Amino acid sequence: MKFADVLGNEDIKSTLAQGVQSGRVPHAQLIVSREGGGNLPMALAYAQYVFCTDRRQNDSCGVCDACRKMMRLIHPDLSFAMPIAKPKEGSGSELSSKDFYETFREAVTANPYLSPVDWFRHAEIDDKVPVINARTANEIIHDMQMKPFEAAHKICLIWLPELFFHAAVPKLLKIIEEPPVNTLFLLVSNSPDDIINTILSRTQLVKLHKIPDFDIMDALMNRYGVGMQRAQEIVNIADGDFNKAKWLTNEPDNAQSVNMFREWMLGIYKGDIPSLVKFSDSFHTETMEVQKNFLVYCLHLFRESVVKVSDMTALARTTSSERVFLDKFAKTVNPEAVVQMRHLIDDVLWQIDRHANAKMLMMALSLRMIPYFMPQKTATA
Repeated sequence: MKFADVLGNEDIKSTLAQGVQSGRVPHAQLIVSREGGGNLPMALAYAQYVFCTDRRQNDSCGVCDACRKMMRLIHPDLSFAMPIAKPKEGSGSELSSKDFYETFREAVTANPYLSPVDWFRHAEIDDKVPVINARTANEIIHDMQMKPFEAAHKICLIWLPELFFHAAVPKLLKIIEEPPVNTLFLLVSNSPDDIINTILSRTQLVKLHKIPDFDIMDALMNRYGVGMQRAQEIVNIADGDFNKAKWLTNEPDNAQSVNMFREWMLGIYKGDIPSLVKFSDSFHTETMEVQKNFLVYCLHLFRESVVKVSDMTALARTTSSERVFLDKFAKTVNPEAVVQMRHLIDDVLWQIDRHANAKMLMMALSLRMIPYFMPQKTATA
């Protein structure tokens, strides 16, 4: 992957390239972004730039042998560490990240912006508690002490270091702080606050900005053939998360979600239990992607309702049809209630990703949200 393939953060790309050109490359860097914000693509593009044998001023050439290997993620001087667990049909012996290399290459090649849940599902470990385990740590130490095979450097890319198993961390402290010559560690994180401090303090932070709406919109239109109006709708909902934007392309427009939201809110507002049972039944018959799209869209509309009530029009991210709907809907909620309801929806999204029963989740969510539309009562989450 080239820097040109990574959305946004042109200043970060330039800084990373200049560091390589000048020979000032920190031995351990922590590349951070929000989920879907491009930290993994940036790390891969940076590694390719380091390995490239005919690099340009601000990007790799993309055609040399090293670049071609990096595009397939098979460069012999690049190793990976990622959260793993024993698959559903796995053996009884302890596994390491190396046992998942081929699966990881498939997942990242298909979607470099993938979320942790996307990876867990692809590796069939979504019903486990994936971690970067001690055996993986031992293999990192062994591999990084060897001399490079082809390039001037060896690179270890550690994806999601916030998921290190506690027994793995002490093993890596020394080699991350004092690595062998020409050894680079690239740690890629969505949640740096969850990384153990002894690891965090040994790295140099590279914090990515939110991907600009224009870049996401341009990618949706030119790479995925999405129309301008739909691309704008998706950008409004995705809010800088390109992974979310990609799977929102599965729905041709917001019409289905708007109608579902209106029907759901009406049942909640009236406290109409039979209607909510019927809605939960219908929700359960949808695919997981439709369910997730709907709930993400709900988060978007709740946000816009707060913007509407608070008269902060400069922050609005709505289409004309959404504004017509919000003119009425925003009058039924208050900002404090919306914050609590968004937390509830986030929790349901998390559970749907883990294959919880959608009908039960939606019915329970609906019942918990009814009090927030009753101004005379105090809701308890």
